[in-house]
Amino acid sequence: MKKRFLAGLLAAMMMVSMLATTAFAAGPVADEPEVYSVTVSAADLLALGESSMSKTVAPSLGLDGGSGWSLPVTARFSTIPTGAKVVNIKASLGKPTSSGPITAVISVDRFRITAPDGSSVELARSTMASETTALNGIFAKGNWQLSIYGLHVGSGYSAIKFPNAYITIYYTV
Repeated sequence: MKKRFLAGLLAAMMMVSMLATTAFAAGPVADEPEVYSVTVSAADLLALGESSMSKTVAPSLGLDGGSGWSLPVTARFSTIPTGAKVVNIKASLGKPTSSGPITAVISVDRFRITAPDGSSVELARSTMASETTALNGIFAKGNWQLSIYGLHVGSGYSAIKFPNAYITIYYTV
């Protein structure tokens, strides 16, 4: 009984001492300037009057060895207003489907987006969508193209397809 009482008393004293302890926060250093940062996403740009449009495409590539680019697939952005200019581009290949023997695989590590005026940008394939401002300022309306680059690993013919790839064009009028 005495041991329980002493253990309880000790626990209560520890709790009271912890509650009474104040936290000392470090103050600003007088000689160093304060630094602020602002992060702006494409979604924030939309709130400022920009618009966006997305199109789904399905690029595919078949190889019997070596490496190469697929034929481009076209996304028609014909309802974007005439004179609208690109402020950002977001694209993703999504999950692939493949066909061919198990001994042959195609590894896709990048893709190319080509604008209606012929200018293009190559983006690395990632699990998340890739964004670029490399084509900012060009006219958004027209036919955009997407093609994939693949490396054949193994033996025998193999093919890969990305049935849910998409391109999103952010633009302002």
